[in-house]
Amino acid sequence: MSKEIRNEILESKKKLLSLRIKKSSGDLKDTSAIKKLKKEIARLFTKMNKQD
Repeated sequence: MSKEIRNEILESKKKLLSLRIKKSSGDLKDTSAIKKLKKEIARLFTKMNKQD
């Protein structure tokens, strides 16, 4: 289960990087997606820490 969460975190961080690049180039229309994704990453870290 912990490995699954770590994989989700890695995928989310890749998406976050992609969104930040799009924002800097001006292609990102929905800037709230960055905030939502950061919250999701925090939730995943919390879930992972509670399992230990």
